[in-house]
Amino acid sequence: MAAIVNERTLRLQATVPRIIPVLSPELEETMDAVRGVTLTASAPIFKYDAASAVSPASITFTAKKALLSSAITISVVSGTATLTGNTGTSATLLAGNMSTDSVTIRARVTEDSVNYDSTVVINKVRDGASGAAGPRVPVFINATVSNLVRFEARTSGRARWAAGTANETNAGAVDLAARDAVWQALGNSGSAPSNSHLYVGDTVTITNSAQSVVATGYWNGALWMNPGMRIDTNLLVDGDVSGRTITGGTFTGSTFQTSISGDSLIRISPLGSPSSSAPAFTVGTLGDGLQIYKQPSEPIVFRISGAGTMSIPLANISNTGNGNAFRIQQTGGGTAFQITSTTVGMGVTASGSSVAVTVSNTGSGGGINVTTVSNRAVEAASGSATAVYATSTSGTGVEARSTSGVAPALIANKTAGNGPALQVSPSSTGAHARFDPGSSLPSSGLTGDFYVHLTHGPCLRIGSAWYPFQLSGTPVT
Repeated sequence: MAAIVNERTLRLQATVPRIIPVLSPELEETMDAVRGVTLTASAPIFKYDAASAVSPASITFTAKKALLSSAITISVVSGTATLTGNTGTSATLLAGNMSTDSVTIRARVTEDSVNYDSTVVINKVRDGASGAAGPRVPVFINATVSNLVRFEARTSGRARWAAGTANETNAGAVDLAARDAVWQALGNSGSAPSNSHLYVGDTVTITNSAQSVVATGYWNGALWMNPGMRIDTNLLVDGDVSGRTITGGTFTGSTFQTSISGDSLIRISPLGSPSSSAPAFTVGTLGDGLQIYKQPSEPIVFRISGAGTMSIPLANISNTGNGNAFRIQQTGGGTAFQITSTTVGMGVTASGSSVAVTVSNTGSGGGINVTTVSNRAVEAASGSATAVYATSTSGTGVEARSTSGVAPALIANKTAGNGPALQVSPSSTGAHARFDPGSSLPSSGLTGDFYVHLTHGPCLRIGSAWYPFQLSGTPVT
């Protein structure tokens, strides 16, 4: 057979491949869906504990491609980090090589001008600081004193135990044993140095070596006492529980009521043993220290009576209803409400659309006594009602006094509207307004100052001089 010399035929025979398969549209779609690159990580985060120890120490990335022939490139595309051992199909990120808290790692294959990407985000997470230890609750534990005896004659309600012979000296030895038992139950070793670790309600049941004698005592804050009866389980009582002293962890109920006659006292002591030097009530910073709710039928939310003192630092008293936000009533001869400010600031600030502050004093003392250093003693702002309303049956309704050389005793300021800044409403027997006269004109003042002189009569200050009013006509009645 003669050799083929036709140029077109020779080119066709040299084509690779000479046979090109024709793919169905369905197969083409399947191949497009499979074609690409996948990047996986051995861990999603670097976790740092409170001591800054990190786990894991490194993260490995693995890249795979499907139906692609070009090489894979692994790189950092977001954040700051350095990869090590980058072979194209795998790379490693050490925790120490990651500077930012988050990085994005990408695997890319570029083929036929098309980018095929897969990304993984790695984050740093950190444990928060350890929280404060919660309050300790009473412990109920068992202990052994080899020669324990019952001391039934022990007085003052003390724990009825003793060591060897029933007397107070030997009872004190078991008191110390109970103290040490609580100390060791709290994770300590040896003997307790003092009673400071004990908590009100700690209960210790002690037996002798033969377990033929048993006695129980509970700590009341100062002494080991005889509990009388111990119920080591839950107790449901359908009725009243009465006693001189009830000690426990958490009390829940709708009403806590002291004696309805005589002296009444609710004492809130700090955690731990009672202390006369510790505050009876402390308002914390994580929310409301004390919340008191009342039903609409009850007129008084909070009442303090007696000769004691209440101190509230940085107190905010708000009322969203229509009644009084804060009401103090004094029926004796003292001051109903006294506020003293020793720093530069206002003694009392009151605002509202109803009565902001109501003080009623039926005695002979002052209704409100407010002392400040260099700012307003009382500031009252009202939306639509009276800002300050003072009623007196026989004394002065409002007295404003300033000891400063230039500060006015009373300021009435009108910033908007057509109403008066100061309004004085007379009665049928009282004067409309009265200015007590003086015998000496003030040496200083401002234009507009008004002064009533015993000789010159009403005077008005203009500039640095006083000018008398020219009065004419006959007196009116």
